[in-house]
Amino acid sequence: MVPAGICSSAFARAFAELAADRWGFLVILGAFRGNRRFQDWERSAGFTPSVLANRLRHMVEVGVLRQRPIDGNGDRLEYRLTDKGLGLHAWALAVWRWERDWHEIASVADDGRFPVLVHRSCEAETTPQFVCDCCAAPLEPEAVRWRAGPGLDDHNYLAGLTSRRAESSASDARPKYAGGAFDLIGDRWTLALTVALFQGIRRYEALRTEVGVSTNILALRLKRMVEDGLIARERQGEHSERFEYTLTDKGRALYPVVLGLTQWADRWLSGKDGIRFRMHHMGCGADCRTEVRCDVCAQPLTPHDVAVRLVSGKELERARRRRKKNI
Repeated sequence: MVPAGICSSAFARAFAELAADRWGFLVILGAFRGNRRFQDWERSAGFTPSVLANRLRHMVEVGVLRQRPIDGNGDRLEYRLTDKGLGLHAWALAVWRWERDWHEIASVADDGRFPVLVHRSCEAETTPQFVCDCCAAPLEPEAVRWRAGPGLDDHNYLAGLTSRRAESSASDARPKYAGGAFDLIGDRWTLALTVALFQGIRRYEALRTEVGVSTNILALRLKRMVEDGLIARERQGEHSERFEYTLTDKGRALYPVVLGLTQWADRWLSGKDGIRFRMHHMGCGADCRTEVRCDVCAQPLTPHDVAVRLVSGKELERARRRRKKNI
């Protein structure tokens, strides 16, 4: 389960801080994948210069990235993740895992190869595992309860965000290495509805009330989520005209993505009153945080201990088929 008050939650606060859309998130993910210079993002993700300059400038303003000169007179700059930016590492790994398991991944190399993660400590290809930091058990939605923290407020952070749809459409491009994944992950209403569904809210009117979204946007997002396989639309009774929406396995797999944003916001965006929510793991009975571990050696995956290796499409597909059998 996830907390009520979705629009005032840490998840919503993270979206507001990052002014997030698919391109903003791609700037962050690109930084974790080794992008440093302006042209790195242009080449790897299909940005137009104006959109990229806007997103980089915002990430510097909110302290996620910092600029550093790479020549003597400071005319050429590179971008590096700050400590605040590195705090999004769990989110970045969650996005990478979900994209790998549930979406088509486009090539990021000129020779058609694809990225996989390698844990430097054990030198193995790794699949990030999202576990309780107290008992090391996997964190599942049904085993998590959220308690109000001292910093909880009633501000609607999602309502304050302006749409960048026109600007994104003007770029006339889909992220090169993200397939269609970031059309979903980078949309605040899609993720907010996913959070509400994790909470057990399933009916149309209840979703509209909880998320605070207009009926036309809600109808469009639910239709898209059904088409993309995130949710299923089920009739409430044999002769009923009312429907409920439930998360599919693909939708449930977004849980670590939500946890990553929530935990980052509580760490970096909490005010003097403290965090907005406490996460309680019913499995061990402790208030906990999410820890990301290697599935091979069970050790934590830290930002500086994960590398990206490029493999062929055939290698990637063989690995994906093996993993699907175990999901």
